[in-house]
Formats: sequence, structure tokens, C-alpha cells
Amino acid sequence: SAPNYGAGQVILNNNGGTAAFTYNTITGNTSSNTDASSLYLEGDGRFQYNNIHSNGATYEVYLGNDNSKPPLDATNNYWGTTDASVIKEEIYDFEDDLTRGRINFSPLLGSTYTTPILGPANPTITITGQSGTPADPIFTLALSAATTPTQMLISDDPTFPVQFTWEPFAPTKEFHSDGTKYIYARFKDASNNESAIAFTRPSSVIGGIISTDTVWGLSGSPYTVTQNVLVDMDAILTIEPGVEVRFAAGKALQVNGGLVARGTSAAPIVFTSAAANPAPGDWVYIFFSDSSVDAVLDPTDNYVSGSILEHCEVRYGGGTGSIGAVQLDKASPLIDHCTIRDSATAGLRMNSSWGGAQVRNSHIINNQQDGVSINVGTVIFANDVISGNGGIGFNISNYAGGNTTIVTSTIENNANAGISVYNAYGTINFSDNTIRGNGRGGISVNGGGYSSNQIIARNVIENNTNTSGGGCWECGQAGGLSITGDYIQYTIQDNQILNNRGIQGGGFYLNYGRPLPGSVISGNVIRNNQATSNSGGVYFYIDTRENKSLTIQNTTISGNSAPNYGAGQVILNNNGGTAAFTYNTITGNTSS
Repeated sequence: SAPNYGAGQVILNNNGGTAAFTYNTITGNTSSNTDASSLYLEGDGRFQYNNIHSNGATYEVYLGNDNSKPPLDATNNYWGTTDASVIKEEIYDFEDDLTRGRINFSPLLGSTYTTPILGPANPTITITGQSGTPADPIFTLALSAATTPTQMLISDDPTFPVQFTWEPFAPTKEFHSDGTKYIYARFKDASNNESAIAFTRPSSVIGGIISTDTVWGLSGSPYTVTQNVLVDMDAILTIEPGVEVRFAAGKALQVNGGLVARGTSAAPIVFTSAAANPAPGDWVYIFFSDSSVDAVLDPTDNYVSGSILEHCEVRYGGGTGSIGAVQLDKASPLIDHCTIRDSATAGLRMNSSWGGAQVRNSHIINNQQDGVSINVGTVIFANDVISGNGGIGFNISNYAGGNTTIVTSTIENNANAGISVYNAYGTINFSDNTIRGNGRGGISVNGGGYSSNQIIARNVIENNTNTSGGGCWECGQAGGLSITGDYIQYTIQDNQILNNRGIQGGGFYLNYGRPLPGSVISGNVIRNNQATSNSGGVYFYIDTRENKSLTIQNTTISGNSAPNYGAGQVILNNNGGTAAFTYNTITGNTSS
């Protein structure tokens, strides 16, 4: 007994030799921890012809291999039952944790191992096709063994009850089943020696590794993901329009290869919870890894090939272990005309997506944390709606550079800031957007450094509120637009900053040092904003030391109010450079 691994730990590394764990009996061991395992296995040795069952732990076996390793060979063992669905629940591997490897336990033994199996070796059963109707599916089976059997017994009941009878062997067979059960096969040779029991499961009951190109067709929908799914590096999973994919609690889809999910406006593809009463966090995520196939677009940004989510709906993800219902890790699929909603975490998480990932014409709404979380990379958002999320609309960290473009989008009614950029190194382009009704300000940009080129142009920033303060770096001070940083080239031009309410600089707060050549702040309209502290319209602090220069011009500041400095505060420190505030219109502001 032990808190975990009551039977023990076995690590077998061949390294050019042969290591095996065979012909053992593992029973009656106890592990006291919750979710403990009886036996820990790691390495590439064989685990065969063992009797393992009746141990006092949640799992009989825990696999220590990570998911870069090939499947562990655990064939021809007796697990105390022949029900593969029960055995699967007693093995902790990839299908429980995406970071783990996989255990292959087909075929399995039908009873306690005492003598060698004399029947046909290496029996296999696979599903190669499906016909019939969703209510009465017919599966095409491919059957084989190392030596050709003479008889076969096929059943979707692991106890092989009497209604299933032996028949002459054939390499293919049409078999009726309800689409939710494993299908089992046993073979006999000419001397009536029986094989071990091979099994497979219908494609509409999903789990495990997809290692060859696979199609989830409409005829098999809905597909229920009962174990984690991994699309391997050399495989492409294609999902047809109108398909619904339902995830059991805590399950996920990881893409190391390709995912082509192209629905239509009339027949979207839906990724959702399998629960009768779905709720945020029911399942984990769709995860695109570094090895996944990036989208390829032509010069006019039309899709050519690679991973894509198009006309898809992703609902109720964000479960334990995720930081987004859709996650991109150094990956750049195309996301087009999709809806990502009702996640318990962020809707979309992008980490180091340097390949130019595009998200366009999509809605990311009603997620419990941020709408979109970006941790560096080169990403483009166009014609999107980011709305009603419980955190920040766009939460962007560009500490290592990158290029973030958000254009012609609506960012509204998020509980925190509409757009927040922290450590704003690299390039941003926020243009032609509507940013309104957000709870902690419209746009906030914090930090920056040499060569940062930051364009904020032609946006409507209106009716945002930011009055709580409390050291919220992502919120800034203004209700509308807050910018803090040094050594940045800014183009802040032709924005409408209207009816916002902030702490200091109700419309536009700018604390800006050493602007880089080419900076422009011009043509903005800052109207009808309020501040709870002071500076209803603007707070501008400009420091042009080190021979830098900046002119703020052609700006209208009108109808703003605050307890003091209703129009605002303008502080210009040349310190060897040139700062100017010129050709502006300041009218109709009030101080109470």
C-alpha cells in the first residue's frame, strides 16, 4: 500500500535492448489518495500476459510517458473484465490527460492468464465504413490475424451472449450496432483454438489518436467525444458541414496535424457539451499545437489549404486545464465566420502565433473571462464582434514584439477594458473599430520601446466607463483612450472619443515620453467625456527629452466636464526636444 501506486512503479527503457513486464499477477494492492493509481508504467517495454485487476485504486495503471512517445504495448492482458469501456476508465493515459501518451490494450484476454494463447495471434478489427441511418447504422468491419482464422465471432456485447454465433471467417463484414458500443471479435483456428479478444469503437463514439486522414461525416453526426482526441502530425481530420461534436466532461481535441472544419452559414459545425444541461467549462478546448498545419492563404487572403475553422460554433468549453476554449500555441489556423461563446475561461487564447493567424467575421461573446487573450505573435482580426465577456475584450501582451492588427471590429459591453495592451513592444494597428460600453475603459496601451509603431486611427470610442481605479494596469485612467510609454512612434488620428467616463482624463489620457520621429496626434474629436477626479477631456503629459519632438494638433475638445480642469491638463516638457499643442479647438467644457 501507498498514497499512490500501491503496487509500485515500473520504468522500462529498451534503448536498443529488450525490456518486458510479462506473466505477472497484480491484484489486491491499495492506494489511499483520491484518484490514485495502482501501478505506474513508463518507457517502451512490453506489458503483456499479465493479470491486473481488483486493486484498491481509481486507476489500475497510470502511464508516465508523455505524448511524444509511441503507444505502450499493453496487449494480451486480463483486466478482470472483457468490457473495453470499463477497462479504458481504469487506465490513465492520453484520453484522460492530453500531456500523457497512450496505452494500446487491444487485443485483451477473456479470462485469467494461465497458459499460452494458442488461437490466431494478433487479432484485429477496424471499422472502414458506415452506412444505414443514424437510428440504425451499419458498420463495415475489416478483420485479420497473423494466421488466417477459420471462424469468427462478432459482437457489440463483451460477454458474447448466445444470440451472437460463430461463423466462417471473412476479412470483411457488415454489422448492425447502435453506434454507441464497442464492437468485439474473436477468432478460431482449424483446431478450434481461440484468439484473444480484439475490439474497436464506432467513429461516432470518439476518443484516442487519429493517425490517418479521417472524415467525420454528416451521416455519423452527432459525434460524442468520450475520451480525449489527438489528431496526429501526419493526419488531417475533416469535419463536414452540419456535424455536431459533443464533448464529455473534461475531454478535449488536440490538433498536432490538420483540422479542416468548414461549415456553411446554413449548416454550421458545432462543438459543444455532451451534458443534458450544458454549462461553461463542461469540456476543455480545441488546441492547435506548434506542429499543427498552419493555414495557407492566397495574396488576396482567400483560403487555400491547412487548418481552418469556418462557420463553426464553439460552446461551453474552457474546462479544467484550459485558458481558452480555442487555444493556439505557436499555431496559425484560419478562423472565419465562427462563434466562440460561453467558455469558463477566455474564448480564444493565442500564444506566439507568429505565422499571421487571422480571425475574421467572427463573434467571441459571453465568455466568463477575456474574450481574446494574446501572448505575443503576429495576428489579424477583422470584422469581428467581441462582446459581453467577463474580463477584457482583447487582452494583449506584446513583451517580445509582434504585430497585432484589429480593424473594422466591434468591441463592446465587456466587463473590463475593451482593448488592453501590456508591454507594448512591436506594432499595433487598431483602426476603424467601434469600442463602446466596456466596464474599465475603451483602449489602454501600457509600455513600449524602440521601433514600436502604434496606430490608433478612425475609431469610435464611446460610452465606456473606468472609475474604479485600484491599480488596474490594464485599464489606465481614461474612460476612452489611455496611453503610457516611452520611445514609441504613435499615429493617433481621426478618432471620435465620446461620452466616456474616467478617473483622470475622462476622454484621453496620454503620458508619453521621448516620442520617436514620425509620431502624429491629430484630428481627434474628444467630446462630452467626464472625469471623477480632474481633467474631463484630456490629460496630456509630453516629455520630448533626447531631442525628440511631438505636436498635438487639429483636435477638438468640447463639452467635457470634471470637478476641476473640465477641458483637461496639458503638460509639455521640452527637455532638449520640441513639444507643441497647436491648432486645436477647446470649447464648452465645464468644471464643477
